[in-house]
Amino acid sequence: MTSLFFATMLLSLHRLSLYLVAIKNHKRSWPNQRFTFIIRNCRFCYVFYVSMSLLRGFMRPEELVSFVNTAQRVGTLSTVDDQGFPNCAIIGSAMMPDPDHVNIALANNHTLENLRHGSGAVLSVYEPAEAIFNWQGARLYLIVDTIEESGPLKDEMVQQVEDQAGKMAARTIHAAVRFTVARTRPLLDFP
Repeated sequence: MTSLFFATMLLSLHRLSLYLVAIKNHKRSWPNQRFTFIIRNCRFCYVFYVSMSLLRGFMRPEELVSFVNTAQRVGTLSTVDDQGFPNCAIIGSAMMPDPDHVNIALANNHTLENLRHGSGAVLSVYEPAEAIFNWQGARLYLIVDTIEESGPLKDEMVQQVEDQAGKMAARTIHAAVRFTVARTRPLLDFP
């Protein structure tokens, strides 16, 4: 019983130290975020409150660009029409040329129509894991810069879709949309 107690404590303290190192290494701070660490054993329950910089889901700008640009990365793009009705679409064509912009190729559909009438969208990109708290990803709040039905941006996006998904998928592309990233949030917000 005693050795099990010490093994549990040692493992929990090791995890806590890894989280503390992760917090120290993050450049940005998010002031109102806290994470509760609970270490349980037979008699004791230790609760640690750690001010954190969004341990899971938060990425530095260069990490976010790499994460979004990973081949076959699938996400969701949420928009709202002019009457306030929401729409959510599966997106596999999102590319980040830099931390401040996102390019997405779209077919002629509800999402494109919503973006013509409204200028905002939310792109959620993620990588599932066994437990929801281990999912990695981010939510990008976007503002439409341009919608190109022809031109170099569309040609580039069509070529990218063709390389990744084939000619059939590339033929469905009607427009390329360039967004400015207004802000980013982690995939999961902790209380």
